[in-house]
Amino acid sequence: MRVAFYSGTMGGAGHLARALSIRRGLVRQGIDAELTIFAPPLPYVHVEAGAYVPFELTDAELNDPILARNSALARALLRYRPDLLLIDHLWFNIRHILPLLRCESWLLVHTVPAGWLEGPVLARTSAATLCDRIIAIEPLRYHAITDTLPPVLMCNPDDALPDDALKRRLGVPVGQHLTLVAHTGAPGEVEDLVAETPPEPGGVLVPLTARQEEPIFPLAPWLRGADRLIGGAGYHFFWETAWFGVRDRTHMRAFYRTFDDQAWRLSALSDLPMKANGADVLARQIGMGARERRPL
Repeated sequence: MRVAFYSGTMGGAGHLARALSIRRGLVRQGIDAELTIFAPPLPYVHVEAGAYVPFELTDAELNDPILARNSALARALLRYRPDLLLIDHLWFNIRHILPLLRCESWLLVHTVPAGWLEGPVLARTSAATLCDRIIAIEPLRYHAITDTLPPVLMCNPDDALPDDALKRRLGVPVGQHLTLVAHTGAPGEVEDLVAETPPEPGGVLVPLTARQEEPIFPLAPWLRGADRLIGGAGYHFFWETAWFGVRDRTHMRAFYRTFDDQAWRLSALSDLPMKANGADVLARQIGMGARERRPL
């Protein structure tokens, strides 16, 4: 079974992490499916992304049906002939290409503004008319949503490394207090977090991003090694700190995003526990489709 994961942006590392989370979920669940990522060129050049088809989609191609259907993205997807298309949040970027693919399409959404699923003015349509399923990957309440999954993450608590692993990796003495600033967002944001976060007396502060030459990616298995964690309230950092049991030592700042209400996530979802990894649940659902397509 061929699964295409489409993302209209790689501006934050969470988009790549979401694709890799699902790919890992398929492996963990033993599902006979391949997942190929279709997305803009990857800015995190030292992160291994696996099967990845980069593309550039201009504004003209995005908004014009004829140009979109003849774009490099459309041609690449048609060559791949996916059995399933997973759409990462930005459904309107691919709205003119979807009818060409003749496969099921599942839209994965996290926090969204009011009216997001009904479509902006340019779309003149709604996600519900284009997608077979609209899957919330954190608690949302919109009538267009067909399913809700637990947060979709790359790793599970069983993957956690020993508590001293992070300090040893970073060259920090095991007994020294470590403040970890973990953030890959818009340019300048990690620098802002560092500037406003003094280390504990006698401790050290270390920033980590996916843009570094030697990134720690995925970071989740290492989180328990930090004495204090600082980051934005983006999807993955928010839910990973809950899933790995380090929320009580974490401070998050809500950065503004047009399509991701981090302030709402912090205020409305901080007390919700995680009981399962949505990547595993989604992989099992994909596996059901793979079995249905298997010849007798």
